[in-house]
Amino acid sequence: MHCKQPIEFDFSHNAFGTRVAPILSPFLSQHVSLQVLKLNNNCFSPEAGNVVAQALAIGRPASLRVLLLTKNRLEDASADLWGEVLAAHKDLRRLMVAIARGLIQCQTLRHLMIGDCTAYQFKHISKEDRGKRGWHFVAEIVRSCHALEFLDLSDSGLTEDGCTELGQALEDIPHPHLHTILMENNDMGRLHYQALNKILETNLPNLKLLDLALNEGLDDNSEEIVGLIDCLKDRGGKVLIDDPEDEDSTNHIPDVHSDASDTKKEVRFINLPSYEAKEAKESVTNPVVDALADIVSTGLKIDDVNLISNNPD
Repeated sequence: MHCKQPIEFDFSHNAFGTRVAPILSPFLSQHVSLQVLKLNNNCFSPEAGNVVAQALAIGRPASLRVLLLTKNRLEDASADLWGEVLAAHKDLRRLMVAIARGLIQCQTLRHLMIGDCTAYQFKHISKEDRGKRGWHFVAEIVRSCHALEFLDLSDSGLTEDGCTELGQALEDIPHPHLHTILMENNDMGRLHYQALNKILETNLPNLKLLDLALNEGLDDNSEEIVGLIDCLKDRGGKVLIDDPEDEDSTNHIPDVHSDASDTKKEVRFINLPSYEAKEAKESVTNPVVDALADIVSTGLKIDDVNLISNNPD
């Protein structure tokens, strides 16, 4: 394959499998002008995924703007390297990987960070779910993952309806291990704080840190906020309500992660027909790296994320 400065490379729907990866690797690593890479439906195994990911991640300028990977079987074994790819290409504008159903089915998920992702832009284009907004899937994931310990939905573009649905998910299913919820800069309001107060003792018995900064109605004299602050204070925890950029703020962002600084994030993706399976592990203090689950986490500038796609693009 000889092309001096390719901009777009579409290798989708060839089903070549693992054997093509060593051929693709030098092409991808040498042609740093590539901005659009489409590798849908090639039957890549985890081994092939590792080879391709290494070519994109190591010693290569960050040039990718579009990366399409649906209908491959990258699985757990290649997740770490794909995490490095995503960390290296920080200006990605569009990414397609099939992960949402895997997350929903993963009841052992412990750490989930999808902050800075404008959740309302998530799209699920299967016929039965077309038109759903991203918060439906966020709520379903939270509802199904009973083992959650750390949940970061900061800057996720959750509207009032999205926050309500998330609150309902927390009310429907107890999360006895959940110790940190970060909801900074969404559209939460008084009714959402009231709902949280009602379930703190029953469904969130171990919650120690709740970040509500840059939401609406954050009056530290209001009944709802006082109730949250007092409850977490009794547990040795705290509620963050001040703008972290404010010089007088008592919010210390490093403290948000300090309790979990030694914890390994585990995101387990299971196989379903036409969906990839992956596992990613990373320190909570280092979002993005090592986790395909963090495709929309801090540091990535993503405008359009398609979590599940059965249609070629």
